[in-house]
Amino acid sequence: DVGLFGITNTAAISNVRFLNADINGISNVGILIGSNSAGTTTITNVSTDSASSVSATGNYIGGLAGYVQSGALNISNSYNQADITLTNTGGCPQHQYPIQASSHSELQPAHL
Repeated sequence: DVGLFGITNTAAISNVRFLNADINGISNVGILIGSNSAGTTTITNVSTDSASSVSATGNYIGGLAGYVQSGALNISNSYNQADITLTNTGGCPQHQYPIQASSHSELQPAHL
């Protein structure tokens, strides 16, 4: 579980901007959160720039968050511009539980 916050459980994270961030891991990799393990985590006013990158060699990778193991992510006023590099994995982003984005969020396809 690799990210600024490796694992979250019912968290509220706001007002974070990543510039030229470089995150590398095996599985459950995101610039902000590697994995949400339970409860609802709220992400507000979080962004990554196009000079940032995320890479993984296993499973579950995303720009802001890698994996929602249980619970949910509520994302608002946030966006990801980071390049995402997958090696030996099967999809992006992968999640098991709901990810909700408000109309003010920009969820763009990963740059593969």
